[in-house]
Amino acid sequence: MVDREWLEKEFKKSFDECYKIVVAKNKDYAGEGDPFRNFKSIELNNITSVETGFLVRMQDKWSRIITLINNDGKANVKEEKLEDTLNDFVNYLTLLKLYRKSKRA
Repeated sequence: MVDREWLEKEFKKSFDECYKIVVAKNKDYAGEGDPFRNFKSIELNNITSVETGFLVRMQDKWSRIITLINNDGKANVKEEKLEDTLNDFVNYLTLLKLYRKSKRA
């Protein structure tokens, strides 16, 4: 049965999963040191601002989410399912939030 207890349990489970993913991917993409290094490289290479870089990545994920939903979750890239893309979107939102917070720290 879907109730508040179910929602709270699933919400925590979802964020725990997103946390594990972002920790692993951040090590792959940013390496050691600055966790935003890969995002900052966009600005360092005079492509666009860091924030706009986040928005571009989120737009890519958003487009994929729409396509996957319209195709009943069927993906041509079999390794990345709709749930994976949703997790990536959550992580980009959170990373953008934390990047902006880091600028005030």
